[in-house]
Amino acid sequence: MNDTRSRIILEALRLFAVKGYDGVSVRDIAGAVGVKESSLYKHFTGKQAIFEDIIGEFPKRYGEMTEELGIEETNPVQLAQHYAAMPEEALLTLGERLFLFFSRDEFASLLRNMLTMAQYSHPLAREVYRRLYLESPIEFQSHLFKEMIGLGVFIEADPGSMAAQFYAPLFLLLGWSDLQPGGGEQALESLRSHIRQFSAVYARPKA
Repeated sequence: MNDTRSRIILEALRLFAVKGYDGVSVRDIAGAVGVKESSLYKHFTGKQAIFEDIIGEFPKRYGEMTEELGIEETNPVQLAQHYAAMPEEALLTLGERLFLFFSRDEFASLLRNMLTMAQYSHPLAREVYRRLYLESPIEFQSHLFKEMIGLGVFIEADPGSMAAQFYAPLFLLLGWSDLQPGGGEQALESLRSHIRQFSAVYARPKA
């Protein structure tokens, strides 16, 4: 992606996250980037195209992050085996780094703000918000926990209920960290406590 196109996407995201999709014009975006509107149209056909590229950019960034953490494998079977072999402290560290990506990475946090605002008026934003923050995490974690039960890591339980119990506090902590300046360390401590508590409830006692 060329530099100008990248700047357009980032500046548009910053504006959308603060003013909302409907509150931002192509002229606003061009002004934030420091180019003429005519120059912006060389890269995008309009505001909707920029919006769609912002959404399309996130999976790439998320993929790069998970690859860096060594968990780019999206197959729940193989990922369950990977997690099963990790000591608790390593799992806690991994949980922290994932949480920090969503809460402190500029692109990820601005995207969440943008979609939160735009979901009420923009059909694509509503669809992506539902899929990205509600449906996909629960679906994936349900499959993951099912595999971990099968491996004997967790006790017998309903994987869907486990996923909801695990994910809901994480979603709450993300919202809390957004609204509490300087509350990041408290959020991380709550995250670690939550992971330990979840493990205490569902982990199968070692023989």
